[in-house]
Amino acid sequence: MATCPFCMETIHDEAIVCRGCGAQKGYTTANGAVYGKSLTVAFGIILPALFLIAPFVVFGALPILAIWAIILAIPILWSIHRLNTGPSWYR
Repeated sequence: MATCPFCMETIHDEAIVCRGCGAQKGYTTANGAVYGKSLTVAFGIILPALFLIAPFVVFGALPILAIWAIILAIPILWSIHRLNTGPSWYR
């Protein structure tokens, strides 16, 4: 048994939603939606990786693309970090 960090309600370890306050357990959150492991991989790693690789395939190695690569590396690295640390509670 675990305790909700927001309302201190006792909840099961496998629960993903708190009955007391409605907090949700997940890996990342965006615009009020809490993403599980599969959506974090899809939108945090795969999609940015596709946007990272596509300009290099189309235009080749241009110096401006290095900045693009750094910008798109941020969500990829953040998503990998969140997947390694495990799910958190979000409200």
